[in-house]
Amino acid sequence: MGKKTRLEPLVILPSSVHTHTMILLHGRGSNAERFAFDQCTPNKPGILECRDSSGKTLPQLFPSMKFVFPTAPLRRSTAQNRTTMNIWFDNSSFIDPFEREETQVEGLAENFQYIEQLILAEARTVSLRKVFLGGISQGCAMALHVLLGLAAEERCPDVRLGGFIGMSGWLPFQSAVNNLLSSSSEDEDGVEDPFASETEDGTDQDNDNPNIKVVQFIREDIMAAPGYDKELLVLRCTPIFLAHGDQDDVVEIKYGENAMVALSHMGLNIYWKTYEQQGHWYKVPDTIDDIVGFLGYNM
Repeated sequence: MGKKTRLEPLVILPSSVHTHTMILLHGRGSNAERFAFDQCTPNKPGILECRDSSGKTLPQLFPSMKFVFPTAPLRRSTAQNRTTMNIWFDNSSFIDPFEREETQVEGLAENFQYIEQLILAEARTVSLRKVFLGGISQGCAMALHVLLGLAAEERCPDVRLGGFIGMSGWLPFQSAVNNLLSSSSEDEDGVEDPFASETEDGTDQDNDNPNIKVVQFIREDIMAAPGYDKELLVLRCTPIFLAHGDQDDVVEIKYGENAMVALSHMGLNIYWKTYEQQGHWYKVPDTIDDIVGFLGYNM
């Protein structure tokens, strides 16, 4: 199948000197404009319309931040009776995001490449360390997939993204990732570099490292991508904020919790937040306050 036609990303330029960039992916069936600025859905306002407890929006609080909102290409949705809609990858079920995962591969691979190029383009301007990635719902799932396989273009002192912000999402191919992680019989907690692995004689043996196996699965089995230098993997040191409402009836909170557990087992830096009496969206101002705190700490 040929490449999908894409809309240009919605870009909100900073009101002061550009120092950081945030790339945010919308959910299934939505688009960039709605995710950023929707004022028509009272319980699901656009994220740039929301205000924190001080009454300010994200662009007001972070005037040097450039916001980039890509729109997923049109694709037929199996779960929606083959209706054409903006989705990052296909799903055969709205209830179980892991049903018939083979239908998701094409979209995951195609959009990985696209989002990767957006990130690296911004990194050439402000540095990779000052680029934040995130998303909501299926956009969160897509962004997590990118995070697990993303590699920097060149070595630098601090190979990482500024941070990852995921809301109401899940981890694609969770079972496969869990199986790869469970292949290690040792507890990785306390290991200085969870991506390092040594044999008894002290030599490096990446093939035995479960985290490297996860990256290889994403890049080779899903992406069919070329080889990589493990020193360029951005998820090694990227802080991750995951948020989920306990009343989410679209993406059950257990899927977000399972993603958090898997990433924690990889030794990654996870901030997990559950919002009581909250459905499938971010809670205002609570989630916005937490995002502001996360950004402020990691910028």
